[in-house]
Amino acid sequence: MSRTLVIGIGNPLRGDDGLGWRAVEALRRTAYVQEVDTITCHQLTPELAETAAAADCVIFIDACIGNPPGRIRVNRIARGQGEGQPLTHRLDPQGLMQYARTIYGASPQAWIFSMTGADYDYREGLSAAVESELPVLVDLTRQAALKQSSG
Repeated sequence: MSRTLVIGIGNPLRGDDGLGWRAVEALRRTAYVQEVDTITCHQLTPELAETAAAADCVIFIDACIGNPPGRIRVNRIARGQGEGQPLTHRLDPQGLMQYARTIYGASPQAWIFSMTGADYDYREGLSAAVESELPVLVDLTRQAALKQSSG
């Protein structure tokens, strides 16, 4: 059985920036995801590279800027994407996967599941547009994680 890691990124005290945390929390409450590992973090750090390198598939969930609010985007991170860029302490998903390759020699499949946000002000809840699409994002993530975990 493959090991899938889902990483929810963002700040749950900044409105829609908390999307990654909320999606992972909802995913944890979903049935049939016991074989999926989950992490929430404010930002990606080099220390996460070892955990990512041990997975067969890594799915990042994060809010993004764009229109219309609530639009879901799924993008695969190509193996080797980000190569040639210097390793830094502040990472995006491509950079974290570069760390996993450079330091641990691992190249798991990697995906970014993102949703356009509407409100990044100081508040704990998501905007109505993002909240309404959260179940769709969680279901897409669950399906992808289970597909990867089953082989």
